[in-house]
Amino acid sequence: MVSGITAHGPDGGALHPGDTGAQARLCFSRIERALTALGGALEDVVRTGIYLAPSASWEQAARAHYDVFADTRPASTMLYVANLIGEGFLVEIEAQAVVES
Repeated sequence: MVSGITAHGPDGGALHPGDTGAQARLCFSRIERALTALGGALEDVVRTGIYLAPSASWEQAARAHYDVFADTRPASTMLYVANLIGEGFLVEIEAQAVVES
């Protein structure tokens, strides 16, 4: 399980403020890096959860998700939430994967 992935920079602040798609793509890149470190890959993901701030674009988040998972199509839930922690954060993503040993 990979949880709580955001587009934060070294100082903890949001990268790509105002760009839901760029934040989502960065989240997916970080999820891929975490899975790789555990011996897995994006193809092992069976479920994702996408949490959006009120000002986020669900269309941009959905496009980023499709670009990453077009071939595997994991189960996915996308929700608007009251807010995310930190100024400028538009999206937070979690993923569950099954990695065969």
